Amino acid sequence: MNTSKKALLASALLTALAPLPLGLTTQAVADATAAPAPIKETLYLVRVTNLGSYTKTFDDGKTKVFTKEAIEAQVDRGLRYWETATDNRIAFTRKPTLDFATSYDCDHAGDILHDAAAKIPELHGINIDGGMTTAEHVMVIVPPGCTHDGFGLLGGGFNTTGGVFLSLTTNNLFQAVVHELGHNFGLDHANAIKCTDVDGCVRKGYANNYAPMSGSFPGGSSSEGPDEPALSSFERDRLGVAAPGELQSFALPENQRTRTLVFDLHPRSSQNGLRGVSVVDPTDPWKKYWIDFRNGFGADEKSQYMTWFTSGAFVWNRGVTVEQVDVKTNSKGVDYLSGESTLQTYPQLDHAGYRYALTADPREVPFEQGGVKLSVTSMQLNGTADDVAQVRITLTNPNVPLFVQDSGAVAINNKGDEGSTLTATTSGWADDATLGRVQWLDNGTVVGAGPTYQIPAGSHGHQITAQVTGSRESYEDRTATSNAVVVGQGYTGTLVKGATYEIRSVSGGLLVSNQGPTTASSNTQAIAVAGDATTNTQWQVIEVSPGVYQLRNVASQKCLDNEAVRTVADKPVIQWGCTSGINQRWTLVGSGTGYALINQTSGFALAPQGTDNRLVHTGNTFAWTFKKVS
Repeated sequence: MNTSKKALLASALLTALAPLPLGLTTQAVADATAAPAPIKETLYLVRVTNLGSYTKTFDDGKTKVFTKEAIEAQVDRGLRYWETATDNRIAFTRKPTLDFATSYDCDHAGDILHDAAAKIPELHGINIDGGMTTAEHVMVIVPPGCTHDGFGLLGGGFNTTGGVFLSLTTNNLFQAVVHELGHNFGLDHANAIKCTDVDGCVRKGYANNYAPMSGSFPGGSSSEGPDEPALSSFERDRLGVAAPGELQSFALPENQRTRTLVFDLHPRSSQNGLRGVSVVDPTDPWKKYWIDFRNGFGADEKSQYMTWFTSGAFVWNRGVTVEQVDVKTNSKGVDYLSGESTLQTYPQLDHAGYRYALTADPREVPFEQGGVKLSVTSMQLNGTADDVAQVRITLTNPNVPLFVQDSGAVAINNKGDEGSTLTATTSGWADDATLGRVQWLDNGTVVGAGPTYQIPAGSHGHQITAQVTGSRESYEDRTATSNAVVVGQGYTGTLVKGATYEIRSVSGGLLVSNQGPTTASSNTQAIAVAGDATTNTQWQVIEVSPGVYQLRNVASQKCLDNEAVRTVADKPVIQWGCTSGINQRWTLVGSGTGYALINQTSGFALAPQGTDNRLVHTGNTFAWTFKKVS
C-alpha cells in the first residue's frame, strides 16, 4: 500500500465495515449444503499512458519492459488465484485493457484512480468507493517509478464495487493484485508480532508471511517472485467461503471455569478435514484467535513463507500459527472485530532465536495469552495432505469460581510395625475425577508414593498417613487424608467426650464391669465379666483435659479409681464417687491391637487380676478395645 495515502485508506477503513457479532459459543460447523452458484466479478483494467515509461530496472541492473500482455498475464494470474482460493465461489471476467491519459500527476494516486472511474465511458460511472452492489472492480496500473506500490479501497464483500491502484514499482505485481483485491473483498492487512533480542516483541505491519494479505516479495528481472499461500482460516471465515467441517469454534460457557479440548488439524492448504479453529479468550471476549497448520503443501509450496524458510533467528517455519483478529473503532465510536489480523505465534526455542509457528518440540514455549493456552502435542510434517498437527487448547476464566468436590476419600486398611506393609485404598470419587498417586507421610513428611508402603526400621511410634489428590475439570482439586496409623500401636484415636463405651480385653474378650448391684457403694473393686453388654459394662467418658479422661459407670454413676492413690502395681481398681483427683484420671496408649489405659497416679495400666482374670487391678500394659455404644 502507498504509505503516502494513509489518510485516504484510513477513511475507508473506518466507514466501510459495520461491527461484527461476537461468537461466544462452542459449536460444530453446520451440515453440508449445496454449493451456491459463483458470484460473477468483473474487472476493468486501466493502463495510464502519460506518466512515464513501462520499462523497469531491477537491482541486478537488468531491465524489463512491461508490455500490455505482460501486465495482463500477471493480473489474470491474480484473478485465477482468487477463484481457486475461494473454491470457485467467485468467477472473474476481465475486460480488455483500457488505455487512459489522466489529468493528475504521480503524487495524486487516489485522484488518478477516481479520475479513470469517472471519465472512461466503458466504466459507466462505477462508484468504486463501494456505494454500489454490482461486483465490479476498476484496477488502474501506472508505470514503475510513478509513486509507490499501490492500494485497494476497502469493500464489504464479493457483491460490492471496488477500486485498485497499482504501480509497477511493486516488487511482485501478481501478489499486489491478490492483496489489493483482497481489500475490495473486505480483508485488511495480515500483520505479525516480531521479536528481537534488542527491541523485544513489537507489531509489524504486513509481516504475516503465512497469509496473502501480507506484503509482496521481490522477484527479479527473470522471476515474478513467490506465489501466494492459501487463504488463512480467518480470511476464509471472513469471506464466508469455508466448507462444512472445515472450521470449528471453541469458547468457554459463561459459568464454566476451565475446559480443555484437543484438535487434529489438517494442513490449511488441504481440501479435507478440520483446517482451522477459532478461540475466544474467556477473560476478554474481544480477543479472538484463529489457529492454522501450515506445512508447505499444495498452494503453500511456493509461497513466501516457504521461499523465506531459513535457519537461525526469524524462521518462517512450518507448524501451527495463531492469528488474533484486530479490534477497531468505527467513525461512530463503536468497536468491532475487523478484517485485519496479527500473527501472535513467536515461540522461543531453547532461548536461541525466534520462529513463527509452533511445533511439537518439547523445548518450545507454548502460546499463552489471557485465558488461552495452546501447545502442539504431536505433528506429522511430511509436506503432504495427510499431515496432522494435534493441538491442545485450554481455556480458563479465573473469575469463575471452581466447584467443590464434596466426596472422595483414602483409607489405610491395616495396622503395622516396622517392616510390615500398609495398604491404602480410595473410594467415593466422581467417575470423571483423575486421582494422583497415593502419597505416604511419616509424621507429616512425604516418604513414599503408591498404593502400598513398607514401614522402615526406626519408625516405632511414628504416625503414618496416606494422602491422595483428585483433579476434576471445573472443580477445585481435593486432597483427602487417611486415618493415621502409629507404628507398633495400631490406629491412633481419641475418645469422644460424653460418649459411652464398652471396654473389652483383646485377649480374653472380657468386659470391664460394675461389681454387684447397680447401686454398688464406693470402694468396690471393678471386675471383668463375660457375656453381653449391659449398663454395668458401659462407661461414660468425661474429658478432664485433652487426652485425659474419667470413666464413669452408667449403672453406678461411680468413676474408675486407683485405690488409695497407690503407686505400685497389682493394686485394685475400684469404683468411687467421681472427684477431681488424679487417681481417677486415665490416658490411652496404643498397644499393638488395642489401647492400654494408664492411670496418672501410678503410671500402671488397667489389667485383669487372678487366674481367671475376673478382677481388675493395676499391672503391666494390657490391651483393651473401646466400642462406642452411644
